Amino acid sequence: MVLDNNSEIDLVTIAFNNPLMIEFQIQLLRKNITDKFSHIIADNSNDPKVRKVISDLCKSSNVSYVSIPVNTYFRNKSHGAAMHWVYKNVIKKRNNLYFGFLDHDIFPTESYSILNRVKNNIYGRVIHSYMPNGYNEIITKEFPYWSLWAGFYFLKSDLMYHENVYGFNFDPKSFQKGSYLDTGGGLWDVLMSKIEYPGELATYSAVKFRESEVSNIKTDYYEKVDDWVHFVNISNWYETPNAKEKNDFIVKLLTELRDK
Repeated sequence: MVLDNNSEIDLVTIAFNNPLMIEFQIQLLRKNITDKFSHIIADNSNDPKVRKVISDLCKSSNVSYVSIPVNTYFRNKSHGAAMHWVYKNVIKKRNNLYFGFLDHDIFPTESYSILNRVKNNIYGRVIHSYMPNGYNEIITKEFPYWSLWAGFYFLKSDLMYHENVYGFNFDPKSFQKGSYLDTGGGLWDVLMSKIEYPGELATYSAVKFRESEVSNIKTDYYEKVDDWVHFVNISNWYETPNAKEKNDFIVKLLTELRDK
């Protein structure tokens, strides 16, 4: 793995079974990110043939590629295990000023500086805990828990480097009364609980682009996170009506963003 040691931030994409999204992301990061960055594709795909395609794509695009050992976890736990492995084996050894995690299906749409938006040494989409009856909208003394969404997650490195990597994880984390933080919440004790709650950092909204008989966030919407777009359920782990129509829309939009 050859990386630019003059970069200010390492951007690590957790890849999963979709080379086309990786290709678009490489192109759109290069087009729009104004910070000096190193891009690392950390492959968590569970299909060996897809891993080979992504590896070859990275090689031809001159992007760093690392193969995450295959794990037997499912969805969020697999993602959390992948993040922890990358932190331990790549990010901490790199010792860059900043690092960030990206989902493979999130893309900058305009010229954009991540580092200009860092506040209290962090940046990303702030999320609260989930409860048995839904999302916890308000931070309280009883439920003070918050994290950064794992797909758009940026930290100043020295917030973490002094911590023993075996003393935390990036998995979801459970609290009292059935509340929990999503992927990345395992950093609550060593990191987020020690940082003043920042409020909203990156803006968030959901945009509906079609109708289907199911019609929910996983099937008919994309998310806007500041000047980025995120396509939910790109791997179709949640069964999507007329998935080809959805995928055609995504490819068309990304092509327009790349070529404009």
